[in-house]
Amino acid sequence: MKTKNLTKMVITFILLASLAAVSIAGWLTNMNTSNNQVTLGAVNVEIVAYFEYYDEFNVLQQKTTDIEYSYEVEGQGTFTKLGIYRVNLSNPDNPQFVKNLRVNINVMSNVDSYMRVGVYEQLTLSYISGGKSYEVAITQPNRIPFHYMDEGDAMNPYFYDNRDNDGFFYYTNTVKRNPDTTPNTITFVADFGSTLFNLYDTSYSLQLGFIIEAVQSIEGPVINWGLPNRPWDDGAW
Repeated sequence: MKTKNLTKMVITFILLASLAAVSIAGWLTNMNTSNNQVTLGAVNVEIVAYFEYYDEFNVLQQKTTDIEYSYEVEGQGTFTKLGIYRVNLSNPDNPQFVKNLRVNINVMSNVDSYMRVGVYEQLTLSYISGGKSYEVAITQPNRIPFHYMDEGDAMNPYFYDNRDNDGFFYYTNTVKRNPDTTPNTITFVADFGSTLFNLYDTSYSLQLGFIIEAVQSIEGPVINWGLPNRPWDDGAW
């Protein structure tokens, strides 16, 4: 079936009044910046999302393609939302099950940079009525408990969760590419480990998108983000 990429934003995601509740209404649309390199002068970073799982032969596999959210419109074909990933919430055997999500950040900046990441979730309900398939956005009261490399991992530096204030995770140190000019890869979402996950009904799935921003460490956060101090300790940048 012919696949068409959405080229125009039809309805953007709407954050409700409180980020603490993370209630997102409407449809997440194409977020090209979440899957492409973001370049500001010598500042260069990219998000890399994929799924990692064991197949029926207990061999570790990675799924890196055909993971973006697609849906059908009767009489028009199949559409794909660029940079928006479909996450399964009901079947642990599905390669795209929530526990299999992995997200890395490749840093290619040649100057010291600070970075922050926004995560956008949208719970989706699929159903059939009158012989036709429908999908609707559902308000979710709680965030999906992905294993972010945050302060709970007893690592330093880490991603400081400031979502209740401005919707972003902040990396608590400057970043730069490796001395041999290869990308410096930093883990953002890791294996769930032994964390329990309450399965959803099969009619539900998750649309997931990311926005990553990076700025030069000298005056960048103040000028570009309007932040005079670091969110994680209120110290000077």
